[in-house]
Order: sequence, then C-alpha cells, then structure tokens
Amino acid sequence: MGSEEIVVNRKGEKKHSLLIYAKLPEPINLKSWLWEFDNAGEYNPGGNTYYKVQAMEI
Repeated sequence: MGSEEIVVNRKGEKKHSLLIYAKLPEPINLKSWLWEFDNAGEYNPGGNTYYKVQAMEI
C-alpha cells in the first residue's frame, strides 16, 4: 500500500517513484485512484505525470 508518482515518457516508458516511506496503520476503509496531474509535460518535461492516490479511514 502506498502512493506513488508515475511519469510516462513519449516512448510510453514508465518511471514509478514511491512518495510515502512511513509504515501506516491498517485502514478500515481504503479508496485508491489515478490522478492525471499533468498531461502537458510541464511538471516533468517530456512526460505525462500521474499520481496513484490513496485515502483511508484509520
């Protein structure tokens, strides 16, 4: 379980970077979605940036 940044370059290659390094308690309710953060390639030049986001009740 964890949130991550996903950058997809023009060739379709993906780079995953974990964003949370702490151990979190077991959630009671967990929801996860993919957020299309930047599809213009400005945040990470030459790539589309997505975030795997998770929300939980603890």
